[in-house]
Amino acid sequence: MAGNSPLCKRCKVLHFDDNFDPASGAHVVILETLERYTKFESKELFPEYSLKDAFPNLPRLAAEQCGMCALMRERFLAIEEEDKRHYSTLEILGVKLDFAHFPRRMKGLFVYFKLNDGDAREVIFSVQAEPADPSYNRLGLTRRPIAPSALSESGISRIKEMVESAIFRTDLDTEKLYLPTRLICVGDEQIGPRLVVSKTHPPFLMEHEEWNSYRYIALSYCWGSRTEAEQQLKTTRDSLRRHMQGIPIEALPQALLDALLVCRALGVQYLWVDALCIIQGDKSDWERESANMGNVYSHSVLTICAAQGDSCQSGFLKRRPLSQVEIPFHSSLDPSISATSAVAKRFSTNVSGKYLAGQWEKDLHYGLLWVNTDCDGEKSDMKTTYTAPSWSLACQPCPKAKVLTTETSFTIDPYGQITDGFVSLSAKAYKISSTRHWGIHVNHEPLFRHGSNGDSISDVTLRLPLASGEGGYNAHVRFDRNYILEEHLISQMSIVLICSNGWDEMLGLVVLPSATRDEYTRAGLFMSEGFKFGGAKFWDNVETTTIKLV
Repeated sequence: MAGNSPLCKRCKVLHFDDNFDPASGAHVVILETLERYTKFESKELFPEYSLKDAFPNLPRLAAEQCGMCALMRERFLAIEEEDKRHYSTLEILGVKLDFAHFPRRMKGLFVYFKLNDGDAREVIFSVQAEPADPSYNRLGLTRRPIAPSALSESGISRIKEMVESAIFRTDLDTEKLYLPTRLICVGDEQIGPRLVVSKTHPPFLMEHEEWNSYRYIALSYCWGSRTEAEQQLKTTRDSLRRHMQGIPIEALPQALLDALLVCRALGVQYLWVDALCIIQGDKSDWERESANMGNVYSHSVLTICAAQGDSCQSGFLKRRPLSQVEIPFHSSLDPSISATSAVAKRFSTNVSGKYLAGQWEKDLHYGLLWVNTDCDGEKSDMKTTYTAPSWSLACQPCPKAKVLTTETSFTIDPYGQITDGFVSLSAKAYKISSTRHWGIHVNHEPLFRHGSNGDSISDVTLRLPLASGEGGYNAHVRFDRNYILEEHLISQMSIVLICSNGWDEMLGLVVLPSATRDEYTRAGLFMSEGFKFGGAKFWDNVETTTIKLV
């Protein structure tokens, strides 16, 4: 295990500080092998990271005393063993952090290499962090570090979280309780396990008992060879009464003992195991219980599938130590436009026009129609610190209007942190309060739009219909922040026409007055279709004015 070993000079390319250009490095937190390799054609990936080494010992990787080098060395030696070939040379061509676009998440750290003079290949390392770590959201991570032990504090916490999450997402009818005929009451350190009959077990006879008291875990495992199966502890007619008095914990095979320990750690009092809960050698009991096995597994709060074992003696809690290394992640900035400054710089070489806080001046009327969601699809709460103008995508944590003037102020880097900015538009703007009885219908059917061209709103749900009591439907809106739904803010809203998507679809912004007179902040997005009070006809008599967005 590489652990927390310091990085060598070459591997410091993986240590990223978002005060600087990401081209000089990348965020990596914890790495472990995810997949072996696939074919890859390109050879020129990241020239700042390259290495040539020699088998059988890969001395250059071994000599660095670097955690990342040790991790890669271990993997390349394993690949040689898996390929069942003896290689002479290794060439690491480069590394890449790969991101999925939708939803935004990190796919992993890709290391590209060649063995001898063969084809370019890749090995993928998983990138992990705890959700509380700043890197988790900044990098779009979805994996947490695997606990050193399944029954460690972090391991048990994670299992409980996944179980409760699954219960929450499942339409579980806790009124229709099912209990197997027999269960093992797992006991604790003072009281040993014993077999109980559900219909006579006192805790199950109590009325108005909480559903949690009926929870049990089921175990699915391989009995093993005939000899192993014959030797494992079983309930028979002869041992039934004895097992109801107590089951010697030292007599349990490893798979059953591990399952019992999981029950105790999770606070689940009951365990179902076929060897002990079905009377072995009793044909009528086996036929009756095996017919109910589907119910047994489907009603368990958790089913343990001991897939790695080949017998009841195998167990499943012991883990092979994982090779991993911790890579520093440092951020001194709020998650904002600064994190994308290097990307903006790269684009600026191919995109003409002025860069404005995450937008480009030449198509600002399109850029103003951005939509934000967090990783879980929900809108964020209001931010209290200034990161960018309200019209800029950077202000979020994840016939056309005419642009008159634009201005942004920054610290040093025009692509970096923003201190101030505004855009002045010549556009048609309509103040909601100028007509009575406007409102937002929260429970109305949402409008979903999917499109791929520049004037469309792509894959965005506009959930809230905006309507006038006098004219009916006007538009579907989507607010940037949840707090905007407060009534006193709705009465202050204006809608600003930005562009049209053909004849009958109008696209624009929802704005609110700022603390400064004659200045507005962006509050959301609207799409108005050509029926009732919406579409092009609504805007025919609306005057063009100057709107200053900050």
